[in-house]
Amino acid sequence: MPIGHGAIPHDLVHLATEAGLGLNYGFWGLLAQGATFRRGTNQRRTRPCRAMIAAHRSELNQAEALGNAHHHAWQRAQPTALCTTFDHLAQLWAAVPDGGTLTVEWPSLHATIASQQTQHTSQNARKPRPRIPRTN
Repeated sequence: MPIGHGAIPHDLVHLATEAGLGLNYGFWGLLAQGATFRRGTNQRRTRPCRAMIAAHRSELNQAEALGNAHHHAWQRAQPTALCTTFDHLAQLWAAVPDGGTLTVEWPSLHATIASQQTQHTSQNARKPRPRIPRTN
């Protein structure tokens, strides 16, 4: 996990950055529009998905750079438009029990925490959402 002011996973930083800044063509925005990537998804990359990524490569790179810049500023307790969001997500992340999950909806950032015991019932009752498992 990152060190410094708060600690949230890299992917969660970028989810929050893209949603918070309204970036529709970063990793999470493209994923929501049906794109698949070599890593991070369990779906095969298709020609239309590769074309979508290629068409938005500049925005994808910009979203990555913005996420990193905001995260680095937040870690150093410097002002950033995403400070409140990162603080909130860091509190949620810290509250996830070992073996539990933090489920964050795109693009609302509505989040729920589930322990290992409740995952099985809630997983069957809802549509799948990106999950970041907590590991120590």
